[in-house]
Amino acid sequence: MIEFARDPEFLAEASLALVVYAPTEEARILCGNALAAGWFALAHAELKGRATLDAAWSLLDESAQPLRREDLSLFAAMASGEAARNMALGTFAVGQTAPVWVRACAVLQPAAGGEIERVVRILTAVTAEVNSSKAASPISRLTEVGFESAGAALFIWKRTQRLAA
Repeated sequence: MIEFARDPEFLAEASLALVVYAPTEEARILCGNALAAGWFALAHAELKGRATLDAAWSLLDESAQPLRREDLSLFAAMASGEAARNMALGTFAVGQTAPVWVRACAVLQPAAGGEIERVVRILTAVTAEVNSSKAASPISRLTEVGFESAGAALFIWKRTQRLAA
């Protein structure tokens, strides 16, 4: 299991945004790194306890339309019982002038009894690629980027060496 609290240096220095959620209806944030907080226009200390669908930010689908709850990688993973990989979204926080585009992977972490203990989201920014692309729509620009989130998750698990069986 990934134990961020026991390895704060790894969490702080990760080049990917990492956010850990409670597997509940609100999916409140348990912890995350400063990079993730910045994408939501929050101070790092403000991240913990926030609901995933907080009114302070809007989530956009690949067509720059409001993202449906069931299409968010976190909720898709909880509904299916399997990891949700390579899902694109935009975050548009209050006060931001443009969205931050990311690729996301949501991985379920089971407790010893098999129930889901928490959900880890690994996000990587693709805003620069989206903005520099000549493609006509956000969906085609994000498809061109092609980040494979599962590989990033595997790297993180191998790095921490704290996997649940």
